[in-house]
Order: sequence, then structure tokens, then C-alpha cells
Amino acid sequence: MTQNDGDREVKKAARPKKPRLGKRINRWLALNLVPPIMSKWMWWFNYTACKDNQKLLVLMNYDEILRRVSSQQDPSIIALWHNRLIFGPTAYSYCKGRGAAVMVSRSFDGEVIAATLKYFPGFSAVRGGSTSKPGQDKGGQEALAEMIELGKQGLDLVITPDGPQGPVYQVKRGIVDLAKATGYPIFPAGCNCSRYFQAKSWDKTRVPVPYAHFIYKVGDPILVPADANEDLLEKKRQEVERSLIELTEFADHYYD
Repeated sequence: MTQNDGDREVKKAARPKKPRLGKRINRWLALNLVPPIMSKWMWWFNYTACKDNQKLLVLMNYDEILRRVSSQQDPSIIALWHNRLIFGPTAYSYCKGRGAAVMVSRSFDGEVIAATLKYFPGFSAVRGGSTSKPGQDKGGQEALAEMIELGKQGLDLVITPDGPQGPVYQVKRGIVDLAKATGYPIFPAGCNCSRYFQAKSWDKTRVPVPYAHFIYKVGDPILVPADANEDLLEKKRQEVERSLIELTEFADHYYD
């Protein structure tokens, strides 16, 4: 075998395989059909909740976050679990927020979420991901820098701190790094509704239905000092996790 033949064999072996036709069709359908359908569904239950907010929408301990999202100078970091991300636009629309950047993963699921967010004025997706494995970075640092820049432009920053792959209800480090870098407070939010579909995903995502009753409870703001060391960052991470768990337990039993 000549040197050229060997080079061709290496190139052939290194060439990535194309996804099968069925998989490519499924991806196309997911990207072109799911976002418009999902956006219409979300718009429907957002509309019914905000239109009939006196009886369908309950917000607790939200005065401070309402003031901040309605202003033009005080961005906030809003934290809610990955399986409640769909709940976010309802309360945010009711509070008349000026705009929010939502961090979503660079996975295919994140691509579908990003395409869905395009249907909601004021919302934009920042593609990145975190990992619990040392030495790995799934675009997290790049996404962190973009979130910081968008915060400077006045947008609120939304993070699902147990995403994109879990474990469910376990906060990862990225949200406290963002709070340290920006100085913005973290507002944990627990939310639930009276009727919903539950997906068979790793986090059992909840999808509300129109005319469902919604409950949101906002936790006290959590500040991370700019000079926080590793020990303090870990304590703040645990504080965010503890607050989210307590708020979610309250919301999950609210309609019992």
C-alpha cells in the first residue's frame, strides 16, 4: 500500500457518518412542526392565565421581582427547574417584563426550545450547557459571557440550574458564577399548575393546559459577592438549591 492509499484510508475512516434518513426526517419534523405548535399551545394557556389572572394566577412574594422586571435598570437572574421552564413566560408576561435571555443547551432538545422561543417577543435563547464532570465545557463559558453582555443591555437572565441533563433538582455551579460576575440577585421561583401533561423525559417536564390554575412563589433574592471564594460559592449554590426545593414543594402541594 502506498502512502497516498494510507492517507485515503484514514480520511475515509475519519469521515462522520450521515444520520439515517428516518432520523433526519424526525429532526426536520421536530424543528419545523414542534416549535409553532408548542408556541400556540403556550400562548393559549398564557393568554387564559393572564386574561383571567384574578382567579387563575396566584403570585406570592413577588413584589421585588415585579419591580425589577418592570424597570429598565435592574436586571435579575431568575432560576426555575428545567421541568418548569414552560411556566416561565406566563408569570413574566403578567409582570410585563422588558425582555429575558434564556440559557438553553446545545443539544437537539435545546435547539427545539430555542426555535420555540423565537415566537415570543422579548425572549431570546443563549446556547450553552454546563456539566458536572471536571474539565468539560459544553459551551458554558461562551454562554456565560453572552449572558453577562445581555444583562448589561438590560435583559433579565433565566437559567434552569439543573439542566440540560440533570440530575433533576440539583443546582449546578453556573448560576452562582453568573451572579458573581454580574452582581445581579438570583430569584429562585417555585411554580406549578392544577392541570398539566407530563413528558417522559429525564426531568418529567410539565406542560400546562389552557384554563389551568397557576401558582408561583418567589424566594428571597440571593446575592453572590464579587470576591466570593470557592467555599462561599459552594454555600451559595447550596442556598439556591435549598430554596428552589422548598419553593417547589410548596407549589406542588398548593392544589392538593
